[in-house]
Amino acid sequence: MKDFALDPYNTNFERLTGVENSLCLTSLPGQYLAQKIRIRLSIFLGEWYLDTTIGIPYLQAAQDKNTNRTVLEAAIKAKIATTTGVARIELFETTYDGVGRVLRINFIVRDNEGNLVEGAV
Repeated sequence: MKDFALDPYNTNFERLTGVENSLCLTSLPGQYLAQKIRIRLSIFLGEWYLDTTIGIPYLQAAQDKNTNRTVLEAAIKAKIATTTGVARIELFETTYDGVGRVLRINFIVRDNEGNLVEGAV
């Protein structure tokens, strides 16, 4: 599959990658899959007006003091595992910066062809 290649270092997905003002497409299947996972993990639950049932409950978990990090991580892992093309999760790590209020997610998945795909959000 192909998609417009997004800048992997831009967390807001507002910058497409390109050369000389030309848009680029994802060049490798792993690049496409990692980008697809990053996009799925970047949607907050209820954020997309066309379907408010998709997304990760980041805000809901932050507001509910009874929700712990384990519950949120389980929701994130489930979203990764149910991404089309993912056979299984090989590595899943999260780090939370309480001062900046930023959750960093690193993952390695095995795709349906047996290749390892690495990504971060």
